Amino acid sequence: KYETKSTLREESYKKTKTDAKNRKKNSETKKVKRKDLNSQKKSAIKKTYTFIDTIKDKYSSENLMDIMEKALEAENYSDVIKIYDKLTNSDKKTNKSLVYKLRALKNLNNKKELYRFLMNQNIRDAEFYLEKAKLSYERIELDKTEQFLDLAQKSPSLLLDNETVKQFIFYYKAQCVTKKFNTNPSENNYKNALGAWYRLKEFMKTDNHHPYFKRATIEMQNIGKIYRNKKISPKTKP
Repeated sequence: KYETKSTLREESYKKTKTDAKNRKKNSETKKVKRKDLNSQKKSAIKKTYTFIDTIKDKYSSENLMDIMEKALEAENYSDVIKIYDKLTNSDKKTNKSLVYKLRALKNLNNKKELYRFLMNQNIRDAEFYLEKAKLSYERIELDKTEQFLDLAQKSPSLLLDNETVKQFIFYYKAQCVTKKFNTNPSENNYKNALGAWYRLKEFMKTDNHHPYFKRATIEMQNIGKIYRNKKISPKTKP
């Protein structure tokens, strides 16, 4: 009888010990599972946190057009391009978004993309036409340059003030007629070139330290010198 009771106590003790071990094991298994689950949740959050989410946090706004404007003001031009790519098709066609992208491409000095942009877009904005004029001038397409300058003069500008637009127009018109004079230093071309630089200087007379004003002074002297030399040079015999 005593042995039976002793045996029962031993078996009960072993069972209790085994149950304790199992509970501990189950508890540890549950902890591992919870840890894995939390890790998976964190991983899922990271994967779904897109560029748009990041950019909205960065500029404290939900509106992509407003964010684009803020990025431009902050001179974060790469952000401007990335945001433009995320706009809806209708927003991508607005003058505002296109002018913002134009300004960003200019400041990033991405000439290849800027050229493609200018060739594929048509925006009624003075800055756009001025850039088209500049490109045409670099390609020595003087008639096209003057056409785009005329369009710029007749168009509103989202970002440029009126004085800056006029300075650019006067400057590049003077450049065009000077190239024509250098090719053919006739009296008519002489008067046109001299007059164009004179108009630029008159417009900028309160800002005579500006590079355009200084360039006008130099060009007027050069034009005069070329024309005088042409007039006093001996005529070539037939």
